[in-house]
Amino acid sequence: MEINTKYRNSSFELLRIISMFLIILHHFSVHGTFSSNVTFSFEKIANEVLQLGGKIGVNLFVLIGSYFLIGKKFEFKRVINVILNVIFYSYILFIVALVLDWPVINLPSILASVFPIPRAYWFPNYYILLLLCTPALNILIESFTKKQYRNALLLLTVVCVLIPSFFNVEVGYTYLTLFIYLYLIAGYIKIYADSFFENQLYVLSFFIASLALTIFSIFYLNYLGINHQAALLRSDFFLEANKLLTFTTSLSLFFIFKNINLKNNKTINLIAGSMFGVYLIHDNLLVRTMLWKYVDSQKINGGFTFLLYGILISLIIFSSCIVIDLLKRLFLDKYINQLTNKFSNFLSKTFL
Repeated sequence: MEINTKYRNSSFELLRIISMFLIILHHFSVHGTFSSNVTFSFEKIANEVLQLGGKIGVNLFVLIGSYFLIGKKFEFKRVINVILNVIFYSYILFIVALVLDWPVINLPSILASVFPIPRAYWFPNYYILLLLCTPALNILIESFTKKQYRNALLLLTVVCVLIPSFFNVEVGYTYLTLFIYLYLIAGYIKIYADSFFENQLYVLSFFIASLALTIFSIFYLNYLGINHQAALLRSDFFLEANKLLTFTTSLSLFFIFKNINLKNNKTINLIAGSMFGVYLIHDNLLVRTMLWKYVDSQKINGGFTFLLYGILISLIIFSSCIVIDLLKRLFLDKYINQLTNKFSNFLSKTFL
């Protein structure tokens, strides 16, 4: 029995791996025991530096997935596979929690485990909606001229990114609108290659500048917070998915890996195939509640020590989840894929 490692672009698969690790670092920051939001400290700054990768990782996941869906025929198989994997891990981890008598079993957690969509996870909910929107989005993309497409993206950038970043006002913002916006960006990148963004030196410089400004925003807002508590409370302002610095960092990192000519690497592809499983395991409602309370980041002293601790713990969680998902793929994916094909064939005959 073998795990499917068919040819995929290993540059993007490596980026997928990096993105998931950034998301785990983010979860270490936001779900850990460290909670000093009203006092200036280097530990607080380090915690927010670890936090910055989370929404970058989300943006990159959507950009990567969207890039390969542009112009593709809609298949229910993609939606069903996401749903079945969510259900599988929700039920299995619920059983584990019952057997081990985790003290997190209550009515809300039971309902979330039994009905994981839409209760247990936020990302699959919006990603499924995005997948269901792709037929209409592809028709829209095909109808655009290059000028119309560029102008539409400029308008959406003003509404989705610039207004929230500079005026702190959200205009119809949801994760679905963000995902659709990222899908349209991926379409433009795929259809209209731009020589500027294919220059690796320019893109790398843009990425370094964006990342440096993001980290500077954390330091500066925390520094202002010494005398102005409002700044201290909003020191993570630019770390949201639709804020300008997060957006430019995500986009430039995407271009860096797009421009890398990394040949088909079976090891990278194998590990990358488990990234969604890594997310479903470590961010499961029951696991999340149990896991992070034992990661006592509150006791760590020193900003640099805090960074090292967060990276080490995240690496351990990351590696453990990869092993679990690889075992699941090795022994159980055959049956999940069979169910996926049966459900998708039925839905295709019924609706397509």
